[in-house]
Amino acid sequence: MHAAEQSETWRLLGRTVQVIGPERFVAMVSASIAQVGEPTEDIAPERIWHARLEGNDTVTVMVGDRGLVTSTPLETAARVTYADLELWAAENARGLVVLHAGVVTVAGRAIVLPGRSFAGKSTLVAALLHLGALYYSDEYAPIDASGYVHAYPRGISLRSQATAPHHSLATSRPSVPIAVFAALRYSTSHRGALGPTSRASALMSALDNCVCAETRPTEALTHLTAALSHSRCLRNCQDLWMKIIMRRC
Repeated sequence: MHAAEQSETWRLLGRTVQVIGPERFVAMVSASIAQVGEPTEDIAPERIWHARLEGNDTVTVMVGDRGLVTSTPLETAARVTYADLELWAAENARGLVVLHAGVVTVAGRAIVLPGRSFAGKSTLVAALLHLGALYYSDEYAPIDASGYVHAYPRGISLRSQATAPHHSLATSRPSVPIAVFAALRYSTSHRGALGPTSRASALMSALDNCVCAETRPTEALTHLTAALSHSRCLRNCQDLWMKIIMRRC
């Protein structure tokens, strides 16, 4: 590490990661990690993201021997670095299987809304928060071997002009069982039916949205089967039905 560089080490989803680089770069990446991780100085990093300043406020970021970005504006490089770091931690989460999903809770039980980017997770989560649900996540749903879902409360990201509802980002919220697993298909242009689906169908949807389904298939199947064992599984979740979902929880 060069004299002008700084470093921060974090625990995220049971993994230890380190970011090295110019002060502003490290601060930007660390600000994102701080929402969902914890700083540490006592554990050696398992993976390092190293940014080197190249002039004109551009950086090159290396992850081991792999080049992540080259001669990229610092702010863009910081966003790409955080996304890469977060995905690596999610895919390799220790003791957890992570879904692409939004999560809120009602009365100590979770509503899980699986879906990839642009599927409408954040919009649906925001709608449920406006109805009084408690925020757990709008991106990742970490699930343990007992089938309980853990909070992953980074800030809600809405692509529309809508304002995200205020919510606490406390990471100390307890893990909770899943009450409703609703395979989402968001639409404001029409009103579709909300109906039950089989646990087998829900499991296929969960596996399709599981970050580690290909790299840790046995663990993914075991955790997700436990998670769905006592949940109500629904399909075609649209904005007309948010209040119905809340009542079914």
